[in-house]
Amino acid sequence: MGYSNIARKYCLPIAIAGVHAILQFLDFPILRIDGYWQLPSKECWYNHPFQALITLNGTSPALALFHSAFAHLGKGNPYPLYAVFLPILHAISCHLFLSVLSRLKIRYRNIWAALFFINPLAFAYFRYPFYSTYLFFLSLVLLYSLFVVRDKNRKLLYVSITIAAAATIRPSWHLGLAIFWIGWLTWHERKKLSRASVITAFLILLLPFGLYLKNFLLFDSFSASSWLGMNLARSRLITLDSNERKNLAPFQLPTTLYRGIYSENDPLVSRYSDKICLNEDDYHNIRFIEVSRKYLSKVKEATNVQQSLKLLKFGIKVYLSSPSNYPFLLPQFAAIPEFLRKYPGLDWFASVSIGSFDKNLYRIVYPISLLLLLLRFPSLSYKIRIIVLHTVSMTILYSFIDPFEANRMRFELEPFWYLCVLFSFIRAKTYVDRGIKMIRSKVSREN
Repeated sequence: MGYSNIARKYCLPIAIAGVHAILQFLDFPILRIDGYWQLPSKECWYNHPFQALITLNGTSPALALFHSAFAHLGKGNPYPLYAVFLPILHAISCHLFLSVLSRLKIRYRNIWAALFFINPLAFAYFRYPFYSTYLFFLSLVLLYSLFVVRDKNRKLLYVSITIAAAATIRPSWHLGLAIFWIGWLTWHERKKLSRASVITAFLILLLPFGLYLKNFLLFDSFSASSWLGMNLARSRLITLDSNERKNLAPFQLPTTLYRGIYSENDPLVSRYSDKICLNEDDYHNIRFIEVSRKYLSKVKEATNVQQSLKLLKFGIKVYLSSPSNYPFLLPQFAAIPEFLRKYPGLDWFASVSIGSFDKNLYRIVYPISLLLLLLRFPSLSYKIRIIVLHTVSMTILYSFIDPFEANRMRFELEPFWYLCVLFSFIRAKTYVDRGIKMIRSKVSREN
């Protein structure tokens, strides 16, 4: 490999690492996640990480375990390590994307990669140690495994490992999605796969299955999250009456507000009354399992088709907002010089006023690109079809389950959207070029 090829392949990831170094020198913040409701108390995740792994049921334990590991390595302060680790993930993500574009023989790949990965939006999220950042990275690992890894057996195993890892990070990357991915690849590559690799790929899915089984055995809930009822009720503005308050919304503290909705005589409360991670005044308190179930029952009673479609419409509107239009990014937004806040702000594809719907290109480009792919869906390769199916299904899920944060969740899927845009518009350009060529040929014949 010549120096010019090395430069083309690695200059952009190196530049990204350099920009992060400059941002660190300028004290551009690494966002703090201490106190997030996805984390249990520090006493739990820092001093009892194994118990956190076993007992967390409202969300997947991976975030708490990551945070605990970095905190221990950083002697109580994980953020200096995040300041090194997250930029490395950003640079590797760019390299993976370039590799995918190279494998697909897409022209001007460095320009496309720069357009997406030097966007301030990417730098903002790769200074944010939260679900969306990790899943953006794993999305690229998934795409790399799908397109770049040539050996079919290794491809299947890499996809299985990646999708299983994603399922342990965020409940929305659920077990059904993982099974669908492996089943899809197994079917379409069935003549080229060994029986051992297929069996191994499905055995790897025992990792996310283990989370479901653990929650079923310990908490009578075969799911990755016991918060489904509260999440659905929050987006639908559904309330319950407790002994302490009328019209009580989900996700409120202190836990005692929900007395009357839960009972101290509940079998789960009695069983885990001495567990550190399940009796703190946070949303991981064992009492919230019963509270969430009560909200879920109320959601089922109140839900109808018209309301669901209206909510989905609102969720898609939020989903197509810029991921930078997210309240928890305010410290980064405030760190930008004032004259740059309106535009480009944290996203050069949008003009953002935090807290209101922004003007952006996503509302135009993403729906059109997806529509173009859906119109040609039967003729697409099985690899592109699963990308389209994954993008559509997760878009609907995010927009419906938690519409208020759908734009932040969309960042997890941005690598899929980037490819959808390139696939659709490059194909459209091919048709345009072909049409121009036919017109020119016709004109030349007439002359």
